Amino acid sequence: MAILTKNISLLTKSILDNEPIAFPTETFFALGMNGTNPENIAKIFSIKGRDKNNPISLLINDPNQIYNFSKNIPDIAENLMDKYWPGPLTAVFKLDQKIDSKITSNNGTAGFRIPDNHIALNLLEECNLPITGTSANRSGKPPHKSPIEVSKDIGKDLKFIYDEVCGEKNYPSTVIDFTKKPYKIVREGSIPFSEITNLYGKDNFCIK
Repeated sequence: MAILTKNISLLTKSILDNEPIAFPTETFFALGMNGTNPENIAKIFSIKGRDKNNPISLLINDPNQIYNFSKNIPDIAENLMDKYWPGPLTAVFKLDQKIDSKITSNNGTAGFRIPDNHIALNLLEECNLPITGTSANRSGKPPHKSPIEVSKDIGKDLKFIYDEVCGEKNYPSTVIDFTKKPYKIVREGSIPFSEITNLYGKDNFCIK
């Protein structure tokens, strides 16, 4: 059973040792592992009971890290990242560097986000690598805001859970696919579709 802790060092060691943890973001608890290890991705799918055709997003702490994976970043994407990161925007890009197909769902893309939460950012800085950012819950269940909820749901499969509740946002991140125009809003979350189109025009975006 997972241990509740506020020790970032313990969570960092778990990530580097390829052990699953849960930690808060500004939206919901995330299920975190080293996102560059294929075996970890398989473990996350198992913990969540997740459809393997449903890709997993990655959390980073510096927007420049994206350029390690993709050079195809349109200007509108850079503008939106500047405006909303750290925050609830997940940006999907075509990859130049191969990431395990379980993350990309075999289509050669991956989603990236910088969370607006000091715990998550501290963890990302300490680990210095992308961490998986899928919600810490069984697939089909609602995402969790508290460590107790996470523990009851998937605690038996985790090493540690950070012992602090999430931020005030009650919706997941907004997901935008920037691989081709018009850019596709895959999920309308904390950032409304209307807010994005008011800034950059309806012609540039569509809703999946």
